[in-house]
Amino acid sequence: MSLRDKTIKGVKWTTFGSLFNAVLQIVQLAILARILSPADFGLMAIVMVIIGFSNMFIDMGISNAIIYKQKVTENQLTSLYWLNIFVGLMLFLIILVAEFYDTPQLTRLTILVSTTFLIQPFGQQFMILLQKELQFDKITKVQISARFCSFIAIILFAVFDFGVLSLTYGVIIYSIISTLLFIYNGVKIYKPSIYFRRSDLNEFLS
Repeated sequence: MSLRDKTIKGVKWTTFGSLFNAVLQIVQLAILARILSPADFGLMAIVMVIIGFSNMFIDMGISNAIIYKQKVTENQLTSLYWLNIFVGLMLFLIILVAEFYDTPQLTRLTILVSTTFLIQPFGQQFMILLQKELQFDKITKVQISARFCSFIAIILFAVFDFGVLSLTYGVIIYSIISTLLFIYNGVKIYKPSIYFRRSDLNEFLS
């Protein structure tokens, strides 16, 4: 398949994924609006702002560097893989020990959602490699599958009166499923090993 065909196919899949996600979000909001309270949505909005801000640091621009650089050795990829996992662990620990919440429920929700920092790095690099290979169909299929499972879980938890935890568990379930599926697809391109060398990171960190 030519580069042009791959690009057109990628655009089609990405567009379909975006539309699917938008429709699912609207349906989810319409259902949850009848079950959850405005306070639940407010708490979750605050949590997602904190997590969204933290997500800015979990990648550190390394993903763009991997895509930009034409040739990346397996040793470099492996060192970057473990670096991402280490950064995710550090962010989780920072949020775990931070004492800037006045609301105990907000603290618990933030810590729960921040467990995604321990999960996402295991699949993040595989998603980037799929992007580099222009395999947007696989990326979209992973995201749609994970989003749909998360949607079902959120609705079920909400129906069984889990309140704002329904949204929290949904975020975690999405993270777990998407990570597992990215690993499944990504190891066909590259398998990380037990290896780490600081010198392999220099040109990427710069």
